[in-house]
Amino acid sequence: MFKFQKSLLDYLLVINSATEMIPGVPVRRAEEVDLFEEAEGLKFNSFLEDLFQERHFLGVYKASKVMNAWMNEATEEQILEDFELPPGLLSSRLRNAVWLAYSLEEIAFLLNQTSAYREARRRAQAQSALAS
Repeated sequence: MFKFQKSLLDYLLVINSATEMIPGVPVRRAEEVDLFEEAEGLKFNSFLEDLFQERHFLGVYKASKVMNAWMNEATEEQILEDFELPPGLLSSRLRNAVWLAYSLEEIAFLLNQTSAYREARRRAQAQSALAS
């Protein structure tokens, strides 16, 4: 059904675009230009192009960068400092992201697309266990 190549960023953007991830990660005015320039250099799948046009894109993109740092085993202190996040925001977002990854895996199963989603969920659960 879906025959395009998906990247980890694609999955993270989808997860961070979900209603369950509101409120988003705060974006300071000083970092807006840098985030937009960084995101413009990326190739998005066609199903994500509309997201790039939405006004809340920067918060979704920054949240995806936070999740990527976490998946790459950055410490909680390092993530909070690097992204200037308030305490508690990271753990609540990660809890929701793990739940959404599980939901995506179940949807993928129904669409016969399970391997990529299973890998994303496995990584999220492994990191969640380390964070606890």
